[in-house]
Parts: sequence; C-alpha cells; structure tokens
Amino acid sequence: MKPRCSTWFALALTLSLCLGAMPAAAQPPPDPAFSAPVVEASLAAPISKNVELVGQFGGTAAAVAVQGNYAYVGVGPRLVILDVSNPAAPVLLGRTDVLPGVVQDVAVDGHYAYVADWDAGLRIIDIANPAAPTEVGFYDTPGNAKGVALAGHYAYVADGWWGLRIIDIANPAAPTAVGFYDTPGYAQGVALAGHYAYVADGDAGLRIVDIANPAAPTAVGFYDTPGYARGVALAGHYAYVADDDAGLRIIDIANPAAPSEVGFYTTPGYALGVALAGAYAYVADFWSGLRIIDIANPAAPTEVGFCDTPGDAVGVAVAGHYAFVADGGGGLRIIDIANPAAPTAVGFYDTPGYAQGVALAAHYACVADGEGGLAILRPLRDKFTVTLLPEGGTVASTARDAYLVFPSGSFTSTISLTYRQLWLDENTGPLAGIGRTFELSAVYRDTGQAAQLGPGQSFTATLHYTDAERGGAIESTLALYSWDGSAWVREPTSVLDAGTNTITAAPNHLGLFAVLGNTLRLTLPVVVKRN
Repeated sequence: MKPRCSTWFALALTLSLCLGAMPAAAQPPPDPAFSAPVVEASLAAPISKNVELVGQFGGTAAAVAVQGNYAYVGVGPRLVILDVSNPAAPVLLGRTDVLPGVVQDVAVDGHYAYVADWDAGLRIIDIANPAAPTEVGFYDTPGNAKGVALAGHYAYVADGWWGLRIIDIANPAAPTAVGFYDTPGYAQGVALAGHYAYVADGDAGLRIVDIANPAAPTAVGFYDTPGYARGVALAGHYAYVADDDAGLRIIDIANPAAPSEVGFYTTPGYALGVALAGAYAYVADFWSGLRIIDIANPAAPTEVGFCDTPGDAVGVAVAGHYAFVADGGGGLRIIDIANPAAPTAVGFYDTPGYAQGVALAAHYACVADGEGGLAILRPLRDKFTVTLLPEGGTVASTARDAYLVFPSGSFTSTISLTYRQLWLDENTGPLAGIGRTFELSAVYRDTGQAAQLGPGQSFTATLHYTDAERGGAIESTLALYSWDGSAWVREPTSVLDAGTNTITAAPNHLGLFAVLGNTLRLTLPVVVKRN
C-alpha cells in the first residue's frame, strides 16, 4: 500500500509498546512470548530512501535499549551487548549464557541490566564488564514478565495474568519479592509517577496501585476501559491509555481513588501504544499507522493528523521534527512533522525482518527487527558520492543549499567524496542547530584508503539557510562548527552574512560539521549609584 499522509496537524513524541502480534480486541497475547507475523527475510538489498544501513547484527531481536556507546539487545533467550560507537561496524562485546525465557524488555541502570524474561521472570545481569555479561540474580515471577520499570532500588514487573510484582533489587545478587498486586486482567505494561504505579491491564483496563509501601501495594482505583489496555502514558493528572480497538482513552487521575474517563478518540486501527508531547498524543495504531490526537481539551480529543504507514505501526520515537516509526513489515519509516499541517513520509528503510521497536542514539536509529536482528540505521536528508580530481572542483548539495569548493591540490590523487546531511542536530549542549549537520568523508580511488586534505590545504563551504530553519537560534551567533570527537568547536574562519542568510568558512579538514548558534541572550543589570 502506498503511504498516505494527511494534510492535518502533526507533531510527535512517542515510544509505543511494541507487541508485534496481530492484536485481538479482548485477549492477551498467546504463548509463545513473541507471536509477530512471520516475515521471510529477503536476500535482495532492502529498499531505502534517505536512510542508510550502517550496521547489522543477526539473530531474532525483540527488545533494544541504548545507553551511551552500548546497545543492549534481547536476542531470543540471550542479552547481547554491542559496542555501537562505530555504528558502521557494531562490535559484539559479549552475550549472556542462554536465559531460561525469551527476552521481552530491557531496562539499564548503572552496572546492571534488568530483563523481563517472559516465563522466567526478572533476570539481573551484571554489565560492568560488557565483554562478559553475567547473570548475578533473578526472581522467577509466577506469570509472564512482559515489561519492567525501575525506581529507587525496586523493579516493577508487569507479569501478565499475575499482575504487578515488586522486586527489591538493592542487592542484585539476591533480589526478593517484597510485594505484589494481582490485577484482574493481563498486565501489559507499567508506568510510574510519584508513589503510584499505573498498570495497563488488558481487558481490565487501567489499574492504579499505591506503591508508597512496596511491601504492601494496594489498589486505590481503576477504570475498566472498553477495549484491551496495551499501554499507558502520564501527563499532569491524566492517564492516556492505548486501548486496542477502543482507541485512545483519557482518564482523570487527579483523585487516584476515583479515576474517571473524561474523553476518548476511537482510532481506525488498533492502538498499541501512546506517548505525549505538549498538547498532543501520538498513537501507534497498527495497520492505520501513526495517529496524532489533539488533547488540549481532554474532554474532547480530536484527530488532527495522521500518516498511514505501509506496514504495521508498532513503535515510534521522535526527535526534532521527525517521527521514526517501527512499522513491522514496512521497516523503519521517517515522517517529517515540521509542518503540522502536512506531515510527510520522507524516508524509509525496508528492513528484512519485522520492525518491532526503535531506539534513537546520537545520529542513529537502532531497530529491533525480529528475525532480521538488530539494524543500525542512519537517517539522512541527503547523500551522494562524487569523484574529485586533483585539479579540484565544486560540489553542491541536492537542494543547492550547500556548496563546497575544493581548489587544485586539495588532494594528491583522485578521490571519492561522500556528502551526508543528517536528519538531526545532536549533542549541541547550550547551542541550537538549524538542520545543517553534515559529514564529509573521502577515500582514494586507487587504494580505497581514507583521504584527508593535504598539508596547508582547505576548502570553502558556503551554506544557505532560511529564517524558518533558524528557529530559536540567535542569527548573529550562527557559525560553522566541527566535531572534535567530544565537543563542537567553532571553525575560526566562519563568517556570517545575515543579509543573504549565508555562512562561509574555510575548514582545513573533513569530518562532521554543523551550523549552530546561541539561544539565550545574557543581559546584565544596570546599577545606578546615587550619592
């Protein structure tokens, strides 16, 4: 099916609950733990647009968490740790022995990873030495551990038919159950806020559990939604429930003892997950793609935009003006949400498996791709490779908003120069990017070895921007920066011409560059001394 994007409103921040299985309106997911549609991996090169595959790790991946330079991936019955500092070549650092269950969810805190391991409960893995992750403790919950959330020295496990289980993890080598609340439904997921746990409890709706005393959690309230509660997100005194075929349900939880539904929106598909940003809720709606709901008035939520992805929307992450959708058989889909009136599908990578979840790290998207393993993808606005002779030449971006002039002698022999413009500005700290992050790399055509500018050589970069792209950055502070491996450093030759919206610089190296500017003005008080 060809993707459709509405001309309505879009802006997103969501990470959906990734269930994988074809949802049933009032039934828990059947055994085995993962029952997503079987997708046969193609031997042909995956189709892509504005996305490149930079790394892949085989195995059946159903869960992924990223922290720093490491990706923690549930691959069948193992937890695998990959070094993704060079995403083009993810390195297997270590893997656990075979765990007794199938990894469903991973949460990382400090030197430990906490694994929801289906019918084997909670497993605690020491990851201080990534080359040798070792199980140091476990608690075999009575049900099927679907999800895990951490707070203090407790792990809260959504345990299927056995509800919410609370595990004391102060001593990881000897986790102990300190309390539980056996919800009446099938606990799918849990969100924590203050001293309450909010459980998406399948056909029993939303259950609110007081966990102020973890040894004696008590049910304080519930709202039995009409569908099958798959996931829950919290904002203010409202809970937003992804309720399967009943869409999005909005529950007032100001009084946890008496939660009440204040509004709902019935999405056309199956609402599998929900997350919130500003006045909008973003729903992963299975075969109906990404739905965007205006919740400014919780009593009257309205759909203001959608993008009907070609696969099954089961997971979403958002950064900047883009939504990254784990789209089942449709792979990774990228939706431009900069113009709320016209959300547009702008990029995709058709992964060989069944994309179940996505996590963002720096300039990369890590996709748990079922039988396709872990795919590490780099979303790009633009990419091309040109041949540059020793006599030099001029290179222009596809949009003609970047021009690079290499004088004669820049390189000692013919090179292949690759230009990549990234989707996102990352690690900018107090500075703000304007969507002009790009990378230049080169190899010698005759040897294939990496090439750099010759001694004393430089090239001229001329970059054009619009007022809309500038956003909140103070124009007078815009300059070209380069990444030195740990921080952005201003190019000393950078010159701004605000009259023509142009920045010019003459770097003496290739690498990663970005146009950045300040966002805050420092105003010093004027003190008048009177005699």
